[in-house]
Amino acid sequence: MQPLDSTHLDGFDKNRLISFQKTYRNSAYVCRYRLCPRTCDGFPSSSERDEHEAVHTHHLRCRYPLCPNVMAAFPSQFALQKHKQTYHRTIEKPVPKLQDVIDKCRGVRG
Repeated sequence: MQPLDSTHLDGFDKNRLISFQKTYRNSAYVCRYRLCPRTCDGFPSSSERDEHEAVHTHHLRCRYPLCPNVMAAFPSQFALQKHKQTYHRTIEKPVPKLQDVIDKCRGVRG
């Protein structure tokens, strides 16, 4: 692959190539992971894009099935925890003790 700042690219008119370079110089290399926000806002080089895409290979993913970020990978455990606290905070009810459940079924009040 030739660099984006090349002045000659086989099969492309020089003027069209220059126009493309002026328009897309800082965003021609987009992230290839479909749900990543950087699929629209790219990188100035393929090496910067590749470095970014490495984030997606982490196995720290949100496991909430309805989360819109279910395919996004988090770079650290801290980032995943922060995501969960921000978007999936629930008020957890304490799990009742077995004896309390039995007593309630029998009508015993404590």
